[in-house]
Amino acid sequence: MFEVRRKSDVPLTEQIVREISERIQTGMLASQTQLPSVRALADRLGVSLVTVVQAYRLLEQRGFVERIQGKGTYVRTRTPPHEPIQSAVPQQRFDWQLLLADYLPRAAVFRQHTESVDETPLKLSMAALCPSLSASSLPVNLYTSIVETPAMLTEYGPVEGLPSLRARLALEFREAGLSVDVEEIFITNGAQQAIDIVARTFLGPGDVVVVEAPTYAGALDVFRACGANVVSIPLDNQGLRTDLLLKQCDIKAPKLIYSMPAFQNPTGVVMSQQRRRALLDIATSYQCLILEDDSFSDCSFGVPVPPPLRAGDDGGHVVYVRGFSKVFLPGCRLAAVVASGSVRNRLVAAKSVSDLGSPLITQRLVEHCLVDSQRHRRIETIANALRIKRDLALQTLAHHAPAGVTWNCPEGGYSIWVTLPDHVNTDVLLVEAMRKGISFLPGSACYNGDLVYHHLRISFSYLEDDELVRAIRELCALMREAVMGQSRPFMPVI
Repeated sequence: MFEVRRKSDVPLTEQIVREISERIQTGMLASQTQLPSVRALADRLGVSLVTVVQAYRLLEQRGFVERIQGKGTYVRTRTPPHEPIQSAVPQQRFDWQLLLADYLPRAAVFRQHTESVDETPLKLSMAALCPSLSASSLPVNLYTSIVETPAMLTEYGPVEGLPSLRARLALEFREAGLSVDVEEIFITNGAQQAIDIVARTFLGPGDVVVVEAPTYAGALDVFRACGANVVSIPLDNQGLRTDLLLKQCDIKAPKLIYSMPAFQNPTGVVMSQQRRRALLDIATSYQCLILEDDSFSDCSFGVPVPPPLRAGDDGGHVVYVRGFSKVFLPGCRLAAVVASGSVRNRLVAAKSVSDLGSPLITQRLVEHCLVDSQRHRRIETIANALRIKRDLALQTLAHHAPAGVTWNCPEGGYSIWVTLPDHVNTDVLLVEAMRKGISFLPGSACYNGDLVYHHLRISFSYLEDDELVRAIRELCALMREAVMGQSRPFMPVI
């Protein structure tokens, strides 16, 4: 089913609760599924019976499962609290699968349910960082080049990417102040693959990787899968706390620092120019890599963003990842990676093992967007639409959120970071929200093993205006119940 981590700071009981509750929330464990017996799960995980008994009791207290005397423990049916729970009928043919260990990461589990905007029962998704693009926001002749070049369908492309796209990107980067040669650029299937390639190339068991706290959940998954020692450094309103990073370097220097300096996900913070210089100095002094994830810099609401870290790097310390999914074509899942020296060569070799090259069709589509004469106007139009949605979301929160709930005011990006009182568990809040067809990303997915449960991220980018207002109003009502302790499932984390 899963493995417990005995060297983790998270107690074994809480690890079991977290793993099972996540699988319930995402539908991996369906309603009425019978959980393994206490003895079977204890034997499988190598823990005491008492530990599993306590975990099952907490799961019941938090509203995830019900115990039926003489029969066992079952996933609760997802019905409103006043409706009766139906009798559980286990699917005995597949019971053995519940004891089959998997290594699914946290974000992958949440993403399976909360980040899909197609074929999902959720009506009001505030989890997916996906823009609601209309046909008018795309070039009219977007597909012309593909129709006229059938080789896009009949040939493989180079591992590094389409030469004409890389040449165009080199020009774009130079105009933005980055000194980049075509040979330093290669293409990946989105920023997520770029992060995975960097991690698989340079991180192994015991290597230290520093991340911002909170950070992008998908990156955490990748770093954990490599067996790396993930060290979290807090953020403030200027970005990564480089003073605390220096203290960590005095203990053990990281091999890799992962950062999102522009409209950080999930907080929306923009790293100041002073912090950027300090971060580059640290990487130079301690001879480590910086993985700069620049997925949101095009989503600015008019506030100037400092140049990327890569612009101040002359020693090859920064691996720069520029995602194009957020503004151009979300369905393309394309990103450009800029790296220098042998680091670049090793990353391209790792990509060749992964996929032998990204699809030419999607590369051509992005290239077409880059050369479109109306591109900047289209990006500005999309950014203005996002700003209006942000303002609407903030106004709705201001009118309906209960006392004790706070949030940021992002100057770009797709989401708002919400903080509730410490006693509220947003993992449990998500269960209540999904019963009403509403989703968001619980903040716990953005922390590395820390027991931080009182944050959540809501995306304002995808829903129509009336749907967004409705979703936030209903979420605020649930938050009010949680803050006041009126709903039984809202239990403090133990």
